[in-house]
Amino acid sequence: MSYLNVSNLLRLALRLDAIATFASGLLMSAASGTLAATFGLPQPLVLGAGLFCLAYAALVGWMSLAARLPAAGVWSIIIGNIGWAIACLELAFGSAYAPTSLGVAFLVSQALAVLVFADLQWFGLRRSRTPVVVAA
Repeated sequence: MSYLNVSNLLRLALRLDAIATFASGLLMSAASGTLAATFGLPQPLVLGAGLFCLAYAALVGWMSLAARLPAAGVWSIIIGNIGWAIACLELAFGSAYAPTSLGVAFLVSQALAVLVFADLQWFGLRRSRTPVVVAA
């Protein structure tokens, strides 16, 4: 398995992702009923997304502290962010749900934010060096 020496840019991108995701997850979990009504989305969906965000933020925050990371782990975060953006856009524009204007704005802003994080993480990944290959 290939491990990377984590670049400062990758560390920053992971840390910012973790902080923003934690804040979003905390808000969605704590106020899922109010947000669901405001956004025109089902409350279980908002709550589930919030709880997922809290777990994801813990993982990405932990990764931001590591000196070395497996390249596959970083790629999984980048691909996950792209997948989250696609899911947000699907909910906003193509789903069976009818989100309110505020709901669409929230979903689009989520999509844009995670695409920025994915982009920063990709650039940070390119700046990271591969120090060793470890056999499993």
